[in-house]
Amino acid sequence: MKWISIGVLGLVISSCSPSASGGGETTMLQPAPTTTTTAAEPNGPVVTIVDEGGCFMMGPNCATYIVYADGTVEVARTGESGAIEATATIDTDPIGTIDDLIASTDLEALRSDLPEGEMTAAYDGTDTSFIYVTSQGDVAFSSAAVELVASEPLFAATWKIRDLAAGAVELPVKTRP
Repeated sequence: MKWISIGVLGLVISSCSPSASGGGETTMLQPAPTTTTTAAEPNGPVVTIVDEGGCFMMGPNCATYIVYADGTVEVARTGESGAIEATATIDTDPIGTIDDLIASTDLEALRSDLPEGEMTAAYDGTDTSFIYVTSQGDVAFSSAAVELVASEPLFAATWKIRDLAAGAVELPVKTRP
């Protein structure tokens, strides 16, 4: 029994450490919904915001917000089947700001300039991932890999969208049986 506990602890620690390549790859606890659209679609998704970790304590209550260019926000339960639980509409101005910042920011250079993140979900905290839709494909930043600093304009705008989305769309609490 002792060896099983040590093995599980080692698995948790290894999943929390940054990758050996140092590239700041995204580490997520649960798969995030993926999009196959690009920023070129006028009303397609602009950003997906995934919360995971401590919000799972009483049930699958972590939210995944899919934010569209037209102001539509869909919320699903992170790690669940991907079914949309609720939909709302938010102001499009902040979404336009994010779209502009995505287009004008060298995302890979940004990643290399960010401080290392911390996996707080291992300690009942919540980790957040921002998945931006670009014309070259989705680009993800996870707080477990890099710090999503609010002083970075793209992240500040995304945190604002997350707050607007959370205020507009309520994810009903679901408890475990």
